[in-house]
Amino acid sequence: MVWARSKLVIQEYPYEQRRDLIMGWSGKNPHKAYLEIYHILKDVFNVPDSHIQEIMFQWDTLGDKEKFKVIWRVIKDFDAYSYLRVDVSLSGESVKGYGRLNVYIKPRFLTEYPQDSLFQQTILYEIWRRLWHVMYYDRARARYLEESRALLREFQDRLKELFESLSAEGEEHVSSAKQ
Repeated sequence: MVWARSKLVIQEYPYEQRRDLIMGWSGKNPHKAYLEIYHILKDVFNVPDSHIQEIMFQWDTLGDKEKFKVIWRVIKDFDAYSYLRVDVSLSGESVKGYGRLNVYIKPRFLTEYPQDSLFQQTILYEIWRRLWHVMYYDRARARYLEESRALLREFQDRLKELFESLSAEGEEHVSSAKQ
């Protein structure tokens, strides 16, 4: 990520047809997914805690009804110019321990070029930057974009595994209560 007051930003969506991904689940104890999803984010994107920002945290409990919404922003740096930004929104509600959970994933692949200095604002610099970008850096960006897609697929697969394990845990609890 480039730290500059003014910069040229190129933003791409990792997936062509679908810009945002939505996953849903319903079952017993949907609130248990909160901490698990945070650990999955950290593990899949291989970033330190400082690269995962909790933008919003709202948790309401009224009697036996629970409602929550959490938004994380994950920044996965590839090099000095390009990074993957993934906004993950987790929302859900439950009544007496049973409810639903929705996960919205908004991935963006960004490349930033600084435009602070007087030289960086000249046409000569822009010609040089554009040539460098087309001749060399575009291949690196294509690799980073493919890596971003692979990370997002792994994150989706891990979320599906989490939902399956939460469903199995709920079924075990129901079957033991029947006995």
